[in-house]
Amino acid sequence: MRAIQVVAPGEVRIVELPEPSPGPEQVLLRVRASAICTAHELKVFHGQYPPSMFGEGYPAPPGFPGHEAAGETAAVGSGVTGLAVGQLVATTGIGGAGTHAELLLRQADCVAPIPADADPAAAALCEPLGCVLHAVELAGDLTGRTLAVAGLGPTGLIAVQLVRRAGAASVLGLDPVAERRELAETLGADHTLDPTAPGAPGELERVAEVVIECSGNARSVEQSFRTAARLLVIFGYTSDPIQVDQSVWFHRELEIRNARILGEDPMGTFGQAVGLFATGQIDLASLVSCRLPFERYEEALALLAERRALKVVLEPASS
Repeated sequence: MRAIQVVAPGEVRIVELPEPSPGPEQVLLRVRASAICTAHELKVFHGQYPPSMFGEGYPAPPGFPGHEAAGETAAVGSGVTGLAVGQLVATTGIGGAGTHAELLLRQADCVAPIPADADPAAAALCEPLGCVLHAVELAGDLTGRTLAVAGLGPTGLIAVQLVRRAGAASVLGLDPVAERRELAETLGADHTLDPTAPGAPGELERVAEVVIECSGNARSVEQSFRTAARLLVIFGYTSDPIQVDQSVWFHRELEIRNARILGEDPMGTFGQAVGLFATGQIDLASLVSCRLPFERYEEALALLAERRALKVVLEPASS
């Protein structure tokens, strides 16, 4: 089977690996779609993660990227119940190698069935849906509250849908890219704004009770401290220094919460996300910009880095 490997910063190759066999509690998945996580994979590709995050030299061999995927069960272990060969499922990066591969081994409790007619490319985004769901749940009861979502990449656009579903009275979307602002308005934002436009910082001062920061941009995080009147949930990750005016934090008694991927019960959260997708409550298909074969992985990263694509999904040629 083939898989994408990051062998050194800026160097990727497609390698041939032995076909794995499932153990008693495992399933073997034939990958139909594996989505690229922009923030994570660009840092991995360029070697930009600090050692404190993943250890010296990450990604050390085997260095296989990818953690958002959907596929069909190619084989199931002798102890697995509730899953059949040929069943369509979604999975995450938990408990196994990177998902940019033709075949994946996963523990049976690390996959979730999805409808047989689901689009695997959209279903692959159930993992980021689960991560954002955890962040939104950290914000508490949003009924009747004013919300702002900073950063309208894939996770921000998911957040717009989730906070609207949670009963927010109004939703403001913030992003410098016009196309992303337009999509946010079709997905539930009442209005949007370019936070880098002249005069925008003044307009954004304390305009939302709750801000969910999804950009992973240090300057956006700094602005979010001023945009939030009561609560700031930081979902996006940046390793850049962040400067905060403590007087703003102090006088508002601003509460800061940090959301870390799928939370304390990752597969429980992931299961909830799959349920939202499977019942059509969240639109993930609109976030998929293009589908490319493994061989065009570096091209896909360039599209994402230059903001010419929202979400790129890799599809093995064998699928």
